[in-house]
Amino acid sequence: MVGMNGIALNRQARPAFRGWSLFLLVIIPALFYFVSDYYFFDAMLYLIGGGMGVLIGGNFGMNTFALIWFSFLAAFILLLYKTRYRILKYFAIVLIACLLHIVNIIVYDILHINTANITAGYLLLAAVIIMKTLALILIVFFAFRKKVLAGK
Repeated sequence: MVGMNGIALNRQARPAFRGWSLFLLVIIPALFYFVSDYYFFDAMLYLIGGGMGVLIGGNFGMNTFALIWFSFLAAFILLLYKTRYRILKYFAIVLIACLLHIVNIIVYDILHINTANITAGYLLLAAVIIMKTLALILIVFFAFRKKVLAGK
């Protein structure tokens, strides 16, 4: 590519996240999920689930409710990928982070671990926090990676 003054411009693809931004991309979700799950055990799950129940109304079964929850999550992930407005991107990231509490429901339903055992409860809590953090990191990474690789 040649610049306006005839000098060749070298546009190399730069990494999507470097240094502090990568550190913050990992630390902020991990702290958010640790605080919400450890100190307020399942409170976020009940608040978000209750808010969604009020929003959609009706008396649904657990499978239907989880499907609706996934639909909302997919819609906000799509919003994150498609929007060009930075404020909408950050709003979508916050909503995606909240909606990822569906992982708690999935893990607790699949594993059926007795959380009365303290060690098993802490291991399950750590696994859930790691899964939600990794999911949010991958969603955000690929959303912003697309923009950087396109040279925008």
